[in-house]
Amino acid sequence: MPVPDPPPATGPGRPRATTHRALRDAAMREFATHGYAATSVQRIAEVAGIGRNTFFRYFPSKVALLGDDYAANQEVVARHLRDAPAGGDALDQVVDAVRASIRYDDADREFYRLRLTVLADDPTVPAEWARPLVSGWAELVAAHVLASAADRGPHSRAVAEAVGYGVRGVLSSVMASWADGELDLQEALDLLGATVREMFGASVRGLVDG
Repeated sequence: MPVPDPPPATGPGRPRATTHRALRDAAMREFATHGYAATSVQRIAEVAGIGRNTFFRYFPSKVALLGDDYAANQEVVARHLRDAPAGGDALDQVVDAVRASIRYDDADREFYRLRLTVLADDPTVPAEWARPLVSGWAELVAAHVLASAADRGPHSRAVAEAVGYGVRGVLSSVMASWADGELDLQEALDLLGATVREMFGASVRGLVDG
């Protein structure tokens, strides 16, 4: 989770990144312009108008700039699924958990759009950083769906894993549409719910009914 914003150490006349968001946004613009590997922590700090040591009060590493929000969102999904009442509709619970985890606003759009571009086009982004986030997120959903199944054999596991990765894919699609300004956030999340239920509703009900 983002740390509380400390007072920045700045030099005279330098622009200040006084929030976690401002530093994150400045870094993503640098990544998009110069490339991830070519952008140093020192460069990000200079552009933001803070000292290098102050950078590390906000983020533990450069790679954390790419996705500390993803990790925080995953924690929200995990908590909501863990607290969901037994016997409820597993797919509805998944949709509710995902919706609860999306806490962006219009001021995040540029960051989100630039990040999608960087992740898609910049070969210097470490490939391994995203794997545990994507797979961990999908595994959370799959485990919750499987727990609702009448049996937990190979077929049920395959369906549950398909739901986990499928919901993740739908979320990526609707959030890209939001970042591009095609949908507002409420519309994106409504589309997420409708699409997930259309794609997976019958399959999940089949697991429950055996």
